[in-house]
Amino acid sequence: MVRRSELTRSDYRRAWEAEHAVTQEVVGGPPSRRANASFIACPVSDHLWLFGGEYFHSETRCEFYADLFVSRSPARIQLTLS
Repeated sequence: MVRRSELTRSDYRRAWEAEHAVTQEVVGGPPSRRANASFIACPVSDHLWLFGGEYFHSETRCEFYADLFVSRSPARIQLTLS
């Protein structure tokens, strides 16, 4: 067994990177239906971000999402709300 004092900085870095690894996957369709999600348009690129949300199945069952969807719009779309 290795003592904590004998670990090097690179050992700590490898352990931290393994614990905080980010995975990406390409999704074929739209995200599942949800309420109270954050929908954000990136101000410096043409990306749309959808984060989180929740879906209530019934009075006793609900799902909470902590996923992030990034979509790239094919063209800049300007919307005017009135």
